[in-house]
Amino acid sequence: MEIPFIAFETTKPHTNTVVFLDGRGDRNTSFSRVVTKGLRDSQGRTILEALPSIRWVFSQAPMRKCASSPKTWPQWFDVGPDKVVLAATSVYTLFNLNIPAAEGGGRLAALLGFSGRCPFYGHTLEQMREVLALEDVPQGDDNEVIRNRPILLEHCADDPLVLVQNGRGLRDVLTAFGGRVKWKEYPVGGTLLEGQL
Repeated sequence: MEIPFIAFETTKPHTNTVVFLDGRGDRNTSFSRVVTKGLRDSQGRTILEALPSIRWVFSQAPMRKCASSPKTWPQWFDVGPDKVVLAATSVYTLFNLNIPAAEGGGRLAALLGFSGRCPFYGHTLEQMREVLALEDVPQGDDNEVIRNRPILLEHCADDPLVLVQNGRGLRDVLTAFGGRVKWKEYPVGGTLLEGQL
């Protein structure tokens, strides 16, 4: 399956790439507009202006029928059937990523999570991997990819779609697995951002 995406190229020599995997119901067109034009730093610069050496990529989830309603949504996974789990896609990937260690700590620089939740909360890494039955994943409870990886998680307390306690649970799980988690919780903003998408 080919995944459509929008990319914002660098205006300075390329140093890093940030890839966003959108959430349920999001469109990469509206989400990329909010991130690249709507958010500004304390000097009034957009993220593209403030970080000109970073390439920004916004993927688009395919349209899928929602089992719990007659609607079709952009979503990576459906949340209606009881055998399917919706997860922050980047976290789902992080738990199952098998990359060889390289000098300097591996090829994954960091994880950014916004309004995320943990798949299979309360399970060990090994149990999560057994449920998913994926090939070429780390064995057992090997958390090398997570351990000592800088992780930034942000969540709005008034988020109506992904409740803040789900984000706190994700924070706790990643910390327990050895991630260097920085948690930022905002009292308001979830309903504001929802209106911009």
